[in-house]
Amino acid sequence: MASRPKKTAISTPTPQNATELQSFVHALGVERRAVAGIETLLSADLARLKRDAEAQAAPRLARAAELEKGIEIYCTARRAELTDSGKRQSFETGAGKVEWRKRPPSVQMQRGMVENVVSWLREKGWNDFLRVSASLNKEVVLDSFAQRDPRIAEIPGITVGSTGEDFVVTPLEAEIEGAAS
Repeated sequence: MASRPKKTAISTPTPQNATELQSFVHALGVERRAVAGIETLLSADLARLKRDAEAQAAPRLARAAELEKGIEIYCTARRAELTDSGKRQSFETGAGKVEWRKRPPSVQMQRGMVENVVSWLREKGWNDFLRVSASLNKEVVLDSFAQRDPRIAEIPGITVGSTGEDFVVTPLEAEIEGAAS
């Protein structure tokens, strides 16, 4: 004979009447405020730790920058010798490696010239330098949906609607006037 699955009892405390519901909502507010207080203390501790670490690191960062600049001056003056007249881009010292790295090429465009450059490329027929992209404008779709535009129903492959609802409990909170926040 097949055994039936056991029924498990719900162990979550549940209010049994309106008075208990009010008590639960109040208790929820107390717990959320306690967590907020703990988070505030954590933020203050983190800020203090960060300040202390930055203060300890500041003189070492300044010294490291000074050392790096001195190394760069020395190596730049002797670059041909250190790179075997440019045959290498790096060299090893007993304590580490010094190298010159080429940055990857990048394209810069003058501000406000995008339209001019695009139209110039089109006139020349150099369309391989152009990228054309299209994407669904979800904001327009949602706005049209809100205005009950019948065309929305005709668009294949999209659905507009809510993903459900959320249950939200907002305990009352009172603020004291003049209190720092």
